[in-house]
Amino acid sequence: MGLVVEATVDLVAMPAHTCLVLVSCPDMSAAGDLVPDLLAFEPVAIEGLDARLTDALRARRGPAAVPALPPGQVWLLVEVDGVSAASARAAGQRVAAAIGRRPRIAAEVVVDPERTRRVWRIREAGAGLSAVAPPDVAPTPAGKTVRSRPNTWVTTCATWPTC
Repeated sequence: MGLVVEATVDLVAMPAHTCLVLVSCPDMSAAGDLVPDLLAFEPVAIEGLDARLTDALRARRGPAAVPALPPGQVWLLVEVDGVSAASARAAGQRVAAAIGRRPRIAAEVVVDPERTRRVWRIREAGAGLSAVAPPDVAPTPAGKTVRSRPNTWVTTCATWPTC
């Protein structure tokens, strides 16, 4: 255990315009292999989602909770920026063109701001799902570990089921 008494951070300005590129992959290994090549495009962000997360979100919040995603089991959300909306979109198209040519990989530039918001919402909602016990697990005292299904363990939190 440690205590941080001082930290230095470098703040950067938010990009004026961004563009989301959805990259679909057959598995986590393929997604990981793409990351070094994606970094060459200097993205603002790269986040990963897998089908377990989207399936859990659909199960808890209904099918409408997850917008349409390209076929795959893992998706990388790659956000690039630009000084204008057009330059951000052009940067996104460069990423999609370079990455999408690979076997079993698809890349799609998302141009609709509402769809972009909904895709990022998957990631935000997913962070909370990991702290909530699945629906087939009965409430237990905070911090207790219980078996929910064969080979699956869940540790409950203090405010279950709202944590």
